[in-house]
Amino acid sequence: MKVLLDTDVILDFILQRQPFYAEAKEIFVNLANGNFEAYVCDITILNIFYIARKQFDTIQIRAEIFKLLQIVNICSADQQILRKALT
Repeated sequence: MKVLLDTDVILDFILQRQPFYAEAKEIFVNLANGNFEAYVCDITILNIFYIARKQFDTIQIRAEIFKLLQIVNICSADQQILRKALT
């Protein structure tokens, strides 16, 4: 199964945001166990860095993003993909 992870789910996990941390952690445990294949949008990585840098220092958030990049796939959208999706 392929799953697109929303930015907020990732932030809930990385930042341990309540009340959704437990559910986000469960998603990442299942991902680590190979129960599904995860994808994130390319812009998600930038958004995570921008938002999380308010709570982590730059070194910490980069480390978290590097860990994330080891377990997810990146979806990129270009003009052709967006046109096809609209039709």
